[in-house]
Formats: sequence, C-alpha cells, structure tokens
Amino acid sequence: MFMEDDGKNCGSLEAAGLPDFVYHFVHEYLYDGHWNGWPADNAVNSLVLWLLWLTTTEDRLRAESSPRRVQMIRVHDGTTFGTG
Repeated sequence: MFMEDDGKNCGSLEAAGLPDFVYHFVHEYLYDGHWNGWPADNAVNSLVLWLLWLTTTEDRLRAESSPRRVQMIRVHDGTTFGTG
C-alpha cells in the first residue's frame, strides 16, 4: 500500500494504527530467534524495519519522548552494529 499510494493509502494505514503496531512489534518481537546479537534474518523482520523507516516522520521524531527515543536507539544499535 505504501508503494502504490494514491494519496489515501498512507493516511488509511496511519489511521489504522500502523506506526504504533510497527513500534510495538520492533520492541516485542524483532529479536525473537536472534543470532549473536542480530535479529533473525527473515522476511518479517525486514518488512517491519522497512515499515518503521517509512512511517518515521520529522514530526513523529520531534514528538518522541526521551524514554521512547532511548528505547529505539537501543533496538537500532543491534540492527546497525550487531550488539543487540
């Protein structure tokens, strides 16, 4: 739906709660079946990180609380540097 957005799809996905769902998934399930500090290399994890990237906006980043920002940095440290 993101790739074929006609101007309504992204709004519909946002209204349905996709950004919150993606955030929850990243924090609860991304490291299930991890290997050596890295999330499992599978289609679900790839999709959820892709969706996280696509749903991140400047406004959303500015509104992020400090604890949530720290939590996201910790999650991304593992996906970036393999330190989980």
